[in-house]
Amino acid sequence: MSALQGVFSIAGAIAGAIAGRLVEPVMLHVGFVFQYKKKQENLEVEIKNLEELIKQIKEKVKEAITRGEELDEPVSNWLAEVGKRVPEFKDENTVNENMQCFVFLCPDYISRYRMSKDAENKIKEVKKFTQSGNFSTVAHPKPFAQELQFTSSSTNYVNFESRELVFNNIMGALQDSNVKMIGVYGTGGVGKTTMVEEIGKQVKNGLFDEVMVAVVSQDANVSNIQGQLAARLNLELKGKNEVGTANQLWNRLNNGRKNLIILDDIWQELNLKTIGIPITDGNNCCKVVITSRILGVLEKMHVDKYVPMQVLLEKEAWALFKTKVGNSVDSPELHDIADAVYKECGGLPVAILAVGAALKDKKKYVWEDVLDQFKDSMLKNIAGIDAKVYASLKLSYDHVALSIAKDDGKEILVKHGDKKWPEKDTCESSSAMSLMFDYTLELPKLPDDLVCPQLHTLTIVLEWDWRSDALLNVSDRFFSGMEKLTILELNRICMLRPLSLANLVNIRMLWLEDCELGDIAILKDLNNNLEILSLRGSNIEVLPSEIGQLTRLRLLDLGNCKKLTEIPQSVISNLSRLEELYILDDEYMSRKESVKVNVDELGKLTQLTTLEIQIPNVMLLPKDFCFENLFRFKIVMGKEFDFSGTYDSFRTYSKSCKLAGVSLMDKLIVLLMRAEQLHLQKIEGLQEVLHDRGAPSGFFNNLIELTVQDCRLKYLFSLSCARGFPRLQRLRIFDCVMMEAIVGIEEEKDEDELSSQLINFSQLKYLRLQNLPKLISFYPKVEKMSTSKGNSSTQAQFLFNEKTEKSKKNYYILYSKERNESGYNADSEEFNSYRIDEKGDINYRTPSQK
Repeated sequence: MSALQGVFSIAGAIAGAIAGRLVEPVMLHVGFVFQYKKKQENLEVEIKNLEELIKQIKEKVKEAITRGEELDEPVSNWLAEVGKRVPEFKDENTVNENMQCFVFLCPDYISRYRMSKDAENKIKEVKKFTQSGNFSTVAHPKPFAQELQFTSSSTNYVNFESRELVFNNIMGALQDSNVKMIGVYGTGGVGKTTMVEEIGKQVKNGLFDEVMVAVVSQDANVSNIQGQLAARLNLELKGKNEVGTANQLWNRLNNGRKNLIILDDIWQELNLKTIGIPITDGNNCCKVVITSRILGVLEKMHVDKYVPMQVLLEKEAWALFKTKVGNSVDSPELHDIADAVYKECGGLPVAILAVGAALKDKKKYVWEDVLDQFKDSMLKNIAGIDAKVYASLKLSYDHVALSIAKDDGKEILVKHGDKKWPEKDTCESSSAMSLMFDYTLELPKLPDDLVCPQLHTLTIVLEWDWRSDALLNVSDRFFSGMEKLTILELNRICMLRPLSLANLVNIRMLWLEDCELGDIAILKDLNNNLEILSLRGSNIEVLPSEIGQLTRLRLLDLGNCKKLTEIPQSVISNLSRLEELYILDDEYMSRKESVKVNVDELGKLTQLTTLEIQIPNVMLLPKDFCFENLFRFKIVMGKEFDFSGTYDSFRTYSKSCKLAGVSLMDKLIVLLMRAEQLHLQKIEGLQEVLHDRGAPSGFFNNLIELTVQDCRLKYLFSLSCARGFPRLQRLRIFDCVMMEAIVGIEEEKDEDELSSQLINFSQLKYLRLQNLPKLISFYPKVEKMSTSKGNSSTQAQFLFNEKTEKSKKNYYILYSKERNESGYNADSEEFNSYRIDEKGDINYRTPSQK
């Protein structure tokens, strides 16, 4: 082999070896050119897979937000990134398969190579997104916003004119972006619940995405309210306590949707954050509608819109009553009595509907009996309902149960006020009986025992007046055959051995008024169901300690028990469910010593809403007792009383307070602020209250009647305070020997104000002044004098003429036949007076005689 051949042989071997090493990568790159179409299709498939995954995750996210949860940060970042990259993947994948190279009509192999290579890289990136998007969870519960603060700047519905106005007011407020909380208030049974339920129906899927209703009632149980809201939201509660549940509700409701929450029948201030209710601004918001009998509750919650709801107009009430009873009320036989009955319902829809239903198709004597019950009713007031309205409600709720009982559809009537004991057959088949006996007639002998297996309500009353001490005697076996009895009311009954009362294991209300009783410790056996116990006016001297075992009691009435001297330690505090407690005599002025009771135990009664009590020493008040929780109170504080002339009115008001010889400490200020009637006698610190609190703070906004007696004051009100009594109707001032004027002036600015306008007691109807030896004027009259120094002078504006002022022992009643807009002026022609002298003679004095 020549040298040249050897060189070529070596070169060929080397070239072959090199070609062998290059062919595999070259073929790989050539594959990018010819497989570009397949790679583009693969990329499209992977993009579709990723888009399907995105859709699934977004659905999970939407469900989590609806539950009020918070997105996990990785999920949020992933969605943001894929949201940006997927459109880029799709845009870049649009190619032209037949791109031409320069001026030749041939495929652009270089571009195909690049695009195929790029598609391969994108497939890897898309797969990476798909793999990283396999989240086990997408969200978690939000932490509870502990520091969040609120800003507060049916089927029975009948569209009467008066209701349409209320409806429109509420709907207008719901559409107002500045209104977040709406308060609807009115007496019980006026139709607040029906109204807000109708509102809820109207706005759902319109103004609001979701509407929830929760009934609050007197106990205001937070867990119960939360459970009602969660049920209406189909929200599965995971929290084991109120805080955890509030967290879930808060997040669920604060989800950017339009939510309406209706809280019905609120009796006390509610902390919405504790429940888990947010109040938000803007179009997508959470609004709250509250109903209550008590305006003060809404004021404490700072609602943005107050909507009052009144009773029905007379024509509306009659129309509703007629609808329920039927056309029989138009018959000559029933028309007059039907007219009287519907008026006794006080315009309350709930009373009209229930009483109407009970009287439908009934005979005249049933109507007459119902009317008699209305007229004889001596029921007490309860919070938010006056006596007449309460009588209507009680009768409607009982469905005239004290007169009409039904057994398998057969009507059995025991007439209200029957004077004879019913026959045996009647007793055995009746479910309710009411009997009234006349003390002036021969009293019947009651049976030793009775078999009344169906009886659930029994009332026995002996009519009485102060001239008689007659009592009906009851044997110790009398109640042994009444196992189903749940309501028992006895008046003027002698029961020296009340053993059979222990058989009434189903009894819920036991009312023993003006009764002569033996040992009542046996009542402890009724602790399973007894909720109402009244011993009013009965002869007990020491309340048995066993009464403390009646732990289900909600009402305990010991009023007018004139022989009662002591309530043992811990009895009151053991009755932790008490809502109403009465330990005050109607004639407390004649009692020298108050009942011995540990007042400190009142602090344990956290559900107490009504209190009537006499407290001899203000220092005995418990530190943890909150007067603000009381809806009704009659509180007498101090020992030496001379409350002559105010006893009758004391029974009129639902919030009354009488203080004698005490200092006005901070706890008592709360009582003064809430009272409708005040009687203040020998009070220390009164000047600070009456001179300094006044109109700016609305301190006396609730006050209707004020009596001030034997207080060392030069004048009663400061000028600013005198303008802060928007509801004051009756004013009495006695025995204030230093008083010179009713309204006094302290500063020069007061003179300027007084000279330009009259004092405005716009509601005042009755004024009584007695034994005020230094009194010369109602208020000073300021006149501007033209002097070189420009000073003003203050002159007395005389209330009476000179002769009358010297008759210090006489007293005066002033009244106005007409009231002008600017207020009362004692010297005006509209203001007239009577003078009643020591003999009791009334001498009318005309304006010209003043």
